[in-house]
Amino acid sequence: LLLYSIQLMINDKLYHQAERDANARERLLHEMKQLATRDHLTGLANRRRIEELVREEIRRHRRFGQPFGIILCDIDNFKDINDEFGHDVGDRSIIHSVEILKGNIRDADRLGRWGGEEFLIVAPSSGLPTVRQLAERLRELVADCPPEFFADGRRITLSFGVAEYAEGMDAEAVIKRADQALYRAKNGGRNRVET
Repeated sequence: LLLYSIQLMINDKLYHQAERDANARERLLHEMKQLATRDHLTGLANRRRIEELVREEIRRHRRFGQPFGIILCDIDNFKDINDEFGHDVGDRSIIHSVEILKGNIRDADRLGRWGGEEFLIVAPSSGLPTVRQLAERLRELVADCPPEFFADGRRITLSFGVAEYAEGMDAEAVIKRADQALYRAKNGGRNRVET
């Protein structure tokens, strides 16, 4: 009986240790997944993850025929912000812009950091007019909300390129179309939306 009781205690201790180890592995796996799919500054989906989301929307389109759009946006004159105020203010400008974007897209929309000061939004179940309207609304919201960290009331503006997925495109092609529209917005004077 004593031996049986000791064995039960040992088994109980081993079971709880294994449970703690499993929980620790689960937390570590979750942290590794976050590091692999999230941008460290903004917490948004990183480029790899947002590309996966575009491919998922392409598969959904092929299966159900629903349209979707891509918005690629970029902080205007970002290099000037970094050069004049430093990279910490550049980072704050990115975070400021992200908070406005994040707070004004639909729950179904997906926002990711494409690179540097560029962001990509995947807008499911939306054709070009709807996506363009969303981009225009986001453009106005960012421009109308000067950040507190600029004492002189300076505003941050974004330029937007919008594209709708067309049959036969792959993820690179639809993103390239949005990138070309963004390039036209930059060349057209910035703080504007182009398709």
